[in-house]
Amino acid sequence: SSIISLQANRSSGPAVESMSLSIKDRIRVISLANEKLYDVDSGDLLDLTDYARDIMRLAVSSYESEDCRIEGVVEGEAIEAESAVGIDFGLVLTELVVNALKHAILPKGGGRVLVSMRRELSELRFEVRDDGPGMPEPFDPSATRSLGFKIVTSLLSRRLGSLAISAAEPGTLISCSLRIAPRRPRLP
Repeated sequence: SSIISLQANRSSGPAVESMSLSIKDRIRVISLANEKLYDVDSGDLLDLTDYARDIMRLAVSSYESEDCRIEGVVEGEAIEAESAVGIDFGLVLTELVVNALKHAILPKGGGRVLVSMRRELSELRFEVRDDGPGMPEPFDPSATRSLGFKIVTSLLSRRLGSLAISAAEPGTLISCSLRIAPRRPRLP
């Protein structure tokens, strides 16, 4: 991350700055997952909802300023998964939250991003909703040239998941699912 910052400082322009911030966000998410894994014993599971809250805090702190107030909320009960699933989930969620911040919240000078999470059998379902102006119609994430959406669709398909984008009043609603292991019974 520091090397990326040094290289970005040698270059100029908003495109380089944006790319540098995007790469550093991805590095932070992977680092956060590794930090979380140090806190759990071998074979234990990662709480994805808690992880999502950490990701939201990191993203909001990266983009919030005196001129742009951001409310980032994560709702849901504890949902446990293996660390490999957690890393993929973290990358997907980071891309979606950062995309909402950059394209929906920052241009209007502030707003709200809400992540809702729930477990359905062996599937994690989560939504990212913003109160921005909405996506351009029609928008096909699989056809876009955006690296972020390519990462999202690739990781979700690898986890037998899905992605749907719809208009919300106001803003955009992105609904995702991905496969996680069935619940393990707790031992006394």
